[in-house]
Amino acid sequence: MIADVTRSLGTDYYLLDEMLSEEDRAVRDRVHSFADEELIPVINEYWEKAQFPFEMIPKIAELNIAGTTIEGYGCPGMSHLAAGLVAVEMGRGDGSIRGSIRTWRWELYPC
Repeated sequence: MIADVTRSLGTDYYLLDEMLSEEDRAVRDRVHSFADEELIPVINEYWEKAQFPFEMIPKIAELNIAGTTIEGYGCPGMSHLAAGLVAVEMGRGDGSIRGSIRTWRWELYPC
């Protein structure tokens, strides 16, 4: 039997979800849905072609996650925990995209 790793099981064995603020949970859920619905279904095709999915950039921009913890400059100014949740959920979808978001943050919003 092969496990389906493309979908989260939604398990929270340690009840960590209860410790998140509403804002942190909303960020996590937004990025989680994006990874499940937009990223995971197509990312393997890009990997096989050795291409970057530039078509995803506007969709990622709509998530309002670039700049994570930076306040001002059009950045969301989210908590450090929410920034970690963004990294986890985007990394679950694709590690390269997750790394790219980190790079975009510093190139677009140098501090």
